[in-house]
Amino acid sequence: MDSRWFLFPGQTLENTKISDRQHALHITKTGWDGITKHLDRKKILQEAADKEAAIKRYLDEGSKNMTKEWENSLENVRKRKEEERVQLLEKKKEERQLRFLELRKEQEEIREKYMEKVKKQIFMTTGHARDLTSALVTSEILFERQKQQEFMEKLKQHEKDENQKYLEIQQQKAEEEMVAEAEKAKKRFEKQMEHSEKLKQNIEEKAKHEKAMRVERAKKEALDNIEAVKEMEKLEKLQTDEKIRRKKELFEDKKKYLQKDREIKQQKIKEEKELDEVIEIYKEAKHRIDCMKQERVQEMRDAVLKKQEKIAAMVMAEQMDKSEAEEKIIKKAMAEKEAAELEKMQSKKEFEAKMKQERLQNRAEVLRVEEEKTRRQDEIKKWELLNRYKVDENVKKYEQAKKEEMWKKVIKYRKELCEQMEDERLEQQREKELDNALQKPCVEEEDSKFFEYAEEVLQLAKKKGRTTIPIERVIVKYMKEMNITGDKHEQQTNPCKSTISLDMKKLQKSKNKPCRCFHSKA
Repeated sequence: MDSRWFLFPGQTLENTKISDRQHALHITKTGWDGITKHLDRKKILQEAADKEAAIKRYLDEGSKNMTKEWENSLENVRKRKEEERVQLLEKKKEERQLRFLELRKEQEEIREKYMEKVKKQIFMTTGHARDLTSALVTSEILFERQKQQEFMEKLKQHEKDENQKYLEIQQQKAEEEMVAEAEKAKKRFEKQMEHSEKLKQNIEEKAKHEKAMRVERAKKEALDNIEAVKEMEKLEKLQTDEKIRRKKELFEDKKKYLQKDREIKQQKIKEEKELDEVIEIYKEAKHRIDCMKQERVQEMRDAVLKKQEKIAAMVMAEQMDKSEAEEKIIKKAMAEKEAAELEKMQSKKEFEAKMKQERLQNRAEVLRVEEEKTRRQDEIKKWELLNRYKVDENVKKYEQAKKEEMWKKVIKYRKELCEQMEDERLEQQREKELDNALQKPCVEEEDSKFFEYAEEVLQLAKKKGRTTIPIERVIVKYMKEMNITGDKHEQQTNPCKSTISLDMKKLQKSKNKPCRCFHSKA
């Protein structure tokens, strides 16, 4: 690789300057490829990657084609497991569906049974069926009442037996107590006798003991009296000594008190003398001070009088000067006031004349305006009168048209109402016919249900051994209300009625007789 001058066509080294020349680099192809090789690196890497990917794709396709028919290949194993899983899910789904259908069927059966039960309960608690239920309950109550009466009679008899037994036991106890009391009284008497003997012995011993105690006490009292006399003598002696001592002390105290009293009196006399001297001195000083005060007050009064006289003279002089000046000022003010009053009166007269002229002008203007207003009002009244005539005419026409239109509407509405009434009448007639057609089967069905339930209640009461008279009365009442008779046609249409055999005469007689449940065994 070397560098050379590059010359354009027509240029030579001799006819060109160095500054106009250009360098050119000369290199071999292998050298140039070595330089530019790194510029195509990405392209080379991409080509290598594409080549490798093509090889892998070729190998993968070959492997798939080769293992496509193998049973233990990963793909086939995966497919087989997926198919088995789908089949298992379908099978579970079908089983769940079957279980759901079975469960729904069971639930439907349970619901139907429950509905039948509820319907039966509703039937039993409504209408005439409720009367049958009440009759069954009444028969149960009568049975319970009979049992209660029997039980009460048993209780009474049991109570009588118990009372009789109790009386016998009490009599036996009373006899035993009487015997026991007699024995106790005998024992008590014996004990009292023993106690009285012991008591006598104790009294004798106590008397002897008390006698000995009295003798001993008398001896002690004599000794105590002797000692007491001695002590009294000692006490009297002590009291005498105490009185003497107290007298001496009182005498000494009195002597000291008198001495002290004399000293106090002397001190008081001395103090009184000193106080009198001080008072005399104070009186003299006070007299001198009062005299000095009076002299000073008199001097001050004289000075004040002199000062007042001077001030009065000065005030009189000033007052004279001030009065003269005030008179001048008053005269001047009076003159000015009179001139102002005259001027004011003149201006007032001019103002009144001007106002009078303006009032006259205003009155003329007001009269003119009032006249114009009256003229306009008259014109307005004329126009209103004309308009009223026109409006009345138009209103009459409008009301007439409205009445005609309203009458047409009334006629039309009446026609529609008549049509509706006819339709409703036909509809009611059809409904009535339909009800009449459906009523008979419904009544027969209700009768059938009632008599089936009545048969069930009768059988239940007979099975339990209860009276059937209340139930039979309810059945008779129902038959009377429904106007049911025992002819063959009704027995054929309602075969359940034929199973109920009722003795009407027996039921009527039973009304006048008490129920057998209330019969007493007596």
